[in-house]
Order: sequence, then structure tokens, then C-alpha cells
Amino acid sequence: MAAHNDLGIFGEVYVAEMLRAAGLGGVSLGGPADVIAEGLTVEVKTSRPTSYRGRGSRGFQFLLEKDGHTSIKGDVVVLVCVGPRGGLVCYVIPAEAIGSRRKIGVPLNVQEYGGLWAPYLEAWDVIEERLVI
Repeated sequence: MAAHNDLGIFGEVYVAEMLRAAGLGGVSLGGPADVIAEGLTVEVKTSRPTSYRGRGSRGFQFLLEKDGHTSIKGDVVVLVCVGPRGGLVCYVIPAEAIGSRRKIGVPLNVQEYGGLWAPYLEAWDVIEERLVI
């Protein structure tokens, strides 16, 4: 298995464990999305820091859709950022906020980032809000 597949599986297992720790039931891997929790589908994307082409800076880049593959399948998308020293932070984003974007990038210093995705940093309540009927 390629290293990027291992990284992806790591992210999926991490998100599943976070959801279990939050008390959600019926958490499973696979099926119509990467993770399912109480019937809610969660797409997980995981990234290590990479260099942005032509910018000379580093950050986390997430490819949401590839040619010939399906687009986002989940109700919620969790972007798992694996820092240079192994620290983890997540952006928990409603799928509708992503729209038709094919890629998302956030800078390496996520704590100082104030852009479009900043409100979703560790926003696990996004998942809880979608479970309330």
C-alpha cells in the first residue's frame, strides 16, 4: 500500500475515534463515505505539509475531487492536518460550504490562519448540529 493510502487510513481511523470519544454511536469505517456516525456520512481527507507550487510557502493541500472519480460523498468533510512534528488539527466543514471546489489549501500555521476555512478549525459541533432533527 502506498504511503498516501496509509496516511488516508490514519486520518479516517483518527476521525472515527474522535467521534466515538464524543459519544456518538454506530461509528464505522467505509460504506458510502469514509466514516459513518449515527447515519451521518463523513468524508475524510488527510495531508502533511507540502510546498505550494510557485509560492515558496508551505501548507496543507487537500484534493477533494479527481478526474474520473466521484466528488464529495459525505454530509461533512473533515480535513486532517498532520503537522511536521506529528501534531493533528482538523477542519470540520459542512459539505455544502465546500460547494464545487476541487481543492482546498490552508497555511502551515493554522492557529494564525484567518481565511475562509478558519471558522471550521476543530469545529466538531458541525457534526453534532447535523445529527439534531
